[in-house]
Amino acid sequence: MRLSVVAAVVFVIVVVAAGVAAFLHGRSEGAEGEASVRTVALRPGEIDLVIVNHSSETKRLAQVIVNDAYVNFHAGARVVQPAQRTHVTISYPWIAGESYEVEILTSTGAAIDYEIEDAAAA
Repeated sequence: MRLSVVAAVVFVIVVVAAGVAAFLHGRSEGAEGEASVRTVALRPGEIDLVIVNHSSETKRLAQVIVNDAYVNFHAGARVVQPAQRTHVTISYPWIAGESYEVEILTSTGAAIDYEIEDAAAA
């Protein structure tokens, strides 16, 4: 009976430790850095971004959302390797002085968020 109690306690400790390790591993990957927007340029009807992949995983750009609406975009490369960058051009009729929330979704569902405050042409 004592042996089964000890085995159960050890099992619970292992399961809890594995869960904590998985949680901390996920947090440390985020702390290393994910993909982010390096620069933004606004031209009539277009928002141009440079995306840099700071993570250790390949990022596949899937969709772009501006102010909660899916928009058309073109990327120099939709697959961004670690430590690489790509140029993304978004077709969007932005208005000077307005603010815009840009969300680039990857194939895993992760988002690269960027906010443009008080838009002005570059």
